[in-house]
Amino acid sequence: MKIVNPLFLVVFIFSSITTIAQTRGFGITPIIGIANTIPIPSNVDGSSFILRNYDNRSTFLYGLQIQYKANNYFSFHTGCLPLASKYELKQNFDFTLGDLTLKEEIISTENLSYLNLPLFARLNTKPIQNFKAFIDIGAYFSYLLKSNMEVNRKTMSILDSSGYITESQTTQSMEMDTKSRRENWDAGLLLGLGGSYSFNKIVLSAGVQFLSSATHINLSNSGKNNVQPIQYWDYFILEDLIRLNYLTFNLGLTYHFNQ
Repeated sequence: MKIVNPLFLVVFIFSSITTIAQTRGFGITPIIGIANTIPIPSNVDGSSFILRNYDNRSTFLYGLQIQYKANNYFSFHTGCLPLASKYELKQNFDFTLGDLTLKEEIISTENLSYLNLPLFARLNTKPIQNFKAFIDIGAYFSYLLKSNMEVNRKTMSILDSSGYITESQTTQSMEMDTKSRRENWDAGLLLGLGGSYSFNKIVLSAGVQFLSSATHINLSNSGKNNVQPIQYWDYFILEDLIRLNYLTFNLGLTYHFNQ
């Protein structure tokens, strides 16, 4: 079965959004912003010789939304936004073998590319001149297009009992495709707040949205999140179950058709 080209799919969706938006009561909104990925592990490996820390990473956000304005206080929004997700896992190993101590740091950075479909209602306050505040309530649905992981072995030192380095190793790096280890779909709750300023048919808006995922990114095995260990060089590391939440900062410029 032939797989649809993701670029063709994006162009088709954008074209459809533009056509629908030209109906009375509808508006079209180009969006730009920043998405901060927040990894939420639920079963971090508690081995005494491994210290694991997850870090947030930010990516550029852009896309196109349409809205249907029911009245001055209520509107519905949806659209198509490519969402680049990125997070980092830092693992510090500390082994003691007799008089020798092995200390090593491995940093894994995973990049996941989603096609994101938000669907939410916007509640606006009574305008003060041309300014309105608003809150967003809804959900989002995402489809995974690709994912890969960059792994860097940052340091390796063998110390004797006095703390002197007896052997060291240079930094190594590798990259692996992780799509086969990831769920294709993600979905969750969307909440937001912000403000807008109206210039007749054009409205400038700025807001913050929080996307709370309801699913783990790890591929399930027969209904269980039973993930096989992933190999870094001569290491096999058991993956944590991870949800990816997002905090986004958005700027939008809406044009209302036939208003």
